[in-house]
Amino acid sequence: MTDSQVPSAPQPPVPQFRMRGALWLYFLITVASFALILLLVTNVETPLLRMLAALFMVGGFSICAMIITGTRPEQFIGRRPRLFQLGLGLIIGVALWLPAWWLIIVPYTTLNTLIGALPLSGLTSSADRIALLIQFGIVVPLLHSFLFLGIIYRAAVGWKQLTGVLIVATLYGLFSLFSAEFGFSGIVAYFVIGFVAALSVYFTQSMWVGAMVLVGFSIVRPLIGQAELGAKLQTFLFPVELTPDAALFGGRFLLLVLIGTFIAFLCLQGLRLSVEKDAEPVPFPASKPGRWWWIPLLLVLILVIIIGWGEIGLRLGTPSFSNGLITP
Repeated sequence: MTDSQVPSAPQPPVPQFRMRGALWLYFLITVASFALILLLVTNVETPLLRMLAALFMVGGFSICAMIITGTRPEQFIGRRPRLFQLGLGLIIGVALWLPAWWLIIVPYTTLNTLIGALPLSGLTSSADRIALLIQFGIVVPLLHSFLFLGIIYRAAVGWKQLTGVLIVATLYGLFSLFSAEFGFSGIVAYFVIGFVAALSVYFTQSMWVGAMVLVGFSIVRPLIGQAELGAKLQTFLFPVELTPDAALFGGRFLLLVLIGTFIAFLCLQGLRLSVEKDAEPVPFPASKPGRWWWIPLLLVLILVIIIGWGEIGLRLGTPSFSNGLITP
């Protein structure tokens, strides 16, 4: 037998995350973020605290997990996107900001009325607007993207394809309890954002496109929150002749919500159609979730219940009011 006829040695399998490992990583990050918030909430500004949680817990734990498992970042990034696909992802995120904000305000005001008011810290900080823009409009969403749209998405979609998109969206929605200040009022809105971002990755098989969705959504609030544009938007959405509760379901607010949703839908279809004209997409390798994969998920749900009881207790200690409102 000649050298050319000698069969090549089989290549070792490439290490990859299973759903069980991804969920354990998610659980550890949620517990660590929760502990960090409890320890430093009275001594550190809330924006800085959220930045530290994203940087050290989300980023640090993800890097440690890759080192332990022997995986590489390029395994989770996926295909190289086109420039216009990144642009569409950014537009989707910006367009969904007001619809998502509406989904936050409605349950927040409802719970304020039925149970009690939940104090919010917002993005009030001694840092200037540019620093907040970089931190919460770019750095934090990119770190979250690598965890949710990279590591967790890869494991979830490798397990159950499109069902994996729902898993990522659900975990991202629950993580808003630790990454945002809205409590349970933010879960639905962040689920929607996570679902659209994961769906963008599903269509394009590129983590960067979904990351642009999160960046677009996250960049609006620090961009206009302390600016004159934010005050004008608030005046337009909540006219003096209407109560805040009535304005939420008024024509102005609902019209802008529908317009933003429609723009996001059109751009999402553009992403889907752009892939159909490409070469056949590279499929994610199938992977089983592993034994007892549901244990970390159960522990996360227990932690969510504990936080829920804490929020109810905090609300009960504050008088309820019918016009409890948060504005852009």
